[in-house]
Amino acid sequence: MSKRILPITLLVSLAVFITTINVKYYTGYTKPLIDLSRSICDLRFYLDRVEWYYTDYIVVSPGKYVFAGPIGTPLILSAPICLLGRFLEPLLIGGLVMSFAIFASMILLYKLIKELDPRDNRYITTSIIISIFASLPWIYSSHIFPQALLTLFFTGSLYTSVKIIKQMDHEIPRRYIALNAVFSGLMFLTDPSTIITVISYTLYLLTLMILSTKKERVSKIIYIMSSSLIWLSIFICFILFHLYYNYATTGNLFTPPELLYSSIKGLGTGLRLNPLEIIYAIYIQLIDPRKSLMTLYPVSLLSLIYLITFPEMYPRRIWLAIIIYVLTPLITYSSWHDYHGGLSYGPRFLTPIAAILSIPLTYLLRTSKLSFHLIVLVLASYSIIENSIVLTTNVYPCAIQDLAPLENQFFKCTISSLLEGARSSLIYDLYVNYLGLQDPLSIYLAIITDLFLVYLILIMNYVEKK
Repeated sequence: MSKRILPITLLVSLAVFITTINVKYYTGYTKPLIDLSRSICDLRFYLDRVEWYYTDYIVVSPGKYVFAGPIGTPLILSAPICLLGRFLEPLLIGGLVMSFAIFASMILLYKLIKELDPRDNRYITTSIIISIFASLPWIYSSHIFPQALLTLFFTGSLYTSVKIIKQMDHEIPRRYIALNAVFSGLMFLTDPSTIITVISYTLYLLTLMILSTKKERVSKIIYIMSSSLIWLSIFICFILFHLYYNYATTGNLFTPPELLYSSIKGLGTGLRLNPLEIIYAIYIQLIDPRKSLMTLYPVSLLSLIYLITFPEMYPRRIWLAIIIYVLTPLITYSSWHDYHGGLSYGPRFLTPIAAILSIPLTYLLRTSKLSFHLIVLVLASYSIIENSIVLTTNVYPCAIQDLAPLENQFFKCTISSLLEGARSSLIYDLYVNYLGLQDPLSIYLAIITDLFLVYLILIMNYVEKK
């Protein structure tokens, strides 16, 4: 592969992410999140006020309002909002942060897959492009939700885990242990439910370390304990901050605002631990006609099935690590009362998983025939076109509750948004306000511009020689 193609691919990808940022629509979730980011600039965790359409907040005392969500996303957004809030709209600032998060995820995915499958760069980059633009990551690069940040942290954590596993029989560089702890801590702050995933892969890595380290008994114990101490000392910092935030907002170290909000709404902890309900939630996210991977992002579902059914694609230790990063969050989110993601497009909780599925897709493309490549490209094209329309119109088209059992979110809600004049992307705004174009020309140009850029990098990478 030409050394120029990779940077061109990354820069064009970033350009597409930025041009499709939502610059129009707020929700009852994003607005209080942004308000909390502003409050953090003043070293406060309370909202100054609430509007009638705010949904995700609680009243802890007269005149004190608390955002009913994890602290991670508003905390990360606070610095750019503090610095740029006077010059740019918060939706644009938040969109830029999410765009750069998915951009950084692409870089990490490339480095990760290169570690696992270095034989043909064109399949690595092609699979990443498809897994990003023909699936959920492109959608969540455009607007303020935790999913883009979680994609970055999941990808970074998996990358460091793979580096640790590959060095398991030798001296593991301590920087990978430290970075793994940092990514794990950021995952936890952004979504505390990821603690289950963090515990799962951490115990797996620890078990491998105990079984694999070729040292004398005493040296082995010291080595494992010192490595564990490095990881724990970093991760505990994030835990302590989370506990401090809980105490500062709810008055209880172990009661985060989202748990209190759930209790007030009569949902208890928000968990649904009945196995049949979890299986049903998995069905909704993977297969159901309304907003599942099968009907919106079939290549991601195909990659998931391939990952599970063909463990021989990578060494067993690495395959099991990938399985933990994919199946643990899938099951965890499926036990949450809001498993479908609420007012969002597609099964948004699966966004980090969709990015990770570029790993099996790389192997699948490299080992399959041209006829199968054509099937993948056709399915990916459907999702790319779909995403371009969603991002140009409205990334909050409707909730699953608005759909009949056999209806589809894209065809029922997004196409309606397109026909009814909903417009939200930055590039559409630029065409209208700076070039003076009007509908339908402006909307067609906005969609075609993004499609041209995506297909440019997709074709450029796929046809590139080995």
